[in-house]
Amino acid sequence: GGCICNYTGEMSMRAGIARFVVAQMEMGKSVADAVGEAIKNLAQLKTGLLRGLGIFAVDRDGNERSVAINIDIPEVNYWFWREDMAEPECRAAEKIEIPSWR
Repeated sequence: GGCICNYTGEMSMRAGIARFVVAQMEMGKSVADAVGEAIKNLAQLKTGLLRGLGIFAVDRDGNERSVAINIDIPEVNYWFWREDMAEPECRAAEKIEIPSWR
């Protein structure tokens, strides 16, 4: 599987989020649970640059979860495509709010 983060790169790099999500999947968690664990870990951050963050992850079978954490726009869209799809799809990331970051 794989994972990327966008928006606030400093925070995702400091917390190692992309690698954390992939490691969770390597240990047997589903992509949804791996991203969920990353959100739980991020919610523990109290200092530093705490701003919007996008996490986009996919497992080796093409299952995916994409979240937009504290991103203040109505919808965060991304393009998704697998070999079995006729064409890419524009999808909306799941909106997540971490109140302690506000």
